[in-house]
Amino acid sequence: MSVLERIKKIDWEEYSGSPWYKPEDVSPVLMKLATLSDTGEANSVGHMVLSTIGNDHAGTYYPAIQAALDIIIAIAEQTDNQISKMCALGILDDLISFQPDIEGYSKISAEQLDSWVYKKMRKYEQ
Repeated sequence: MSVLERIKKIDWEEYSGSPWYKPEDVSPVLMKLATLSDTGEANSVGHMVLSTIGNDHAGTYYPAIQAALDIIIAIAEQTDNQISKMCALGILDDLISFQPDIEGYSKISAEQLDSWVYKKMRKYEQ
């Protein structure tokens, strides 16, 4: 299954909780990341991804990271699109220092989510 197909199949509503999380925005922004064709858009798209799956300014991520992180990693590791790849790597670099924001979400604790993300991100630490 392609990355775009994977993005479309995810039920982003499942990760709702925070009033700031907008599940309807996740799929389009991840699809934009996967199909970047202009280096001039990379910073903007990177910020949009971080702001959609979390709060870029606060340095937090929402529970949607549970599905989004695998997509971002797949783009960083498996794409032939170098613009998407570099943008995804930049997002991963930023996410390393982010913390969970699970406000209104009860399916996982902040500690469990932080541990899960850390294990996936360990190889991206510099």
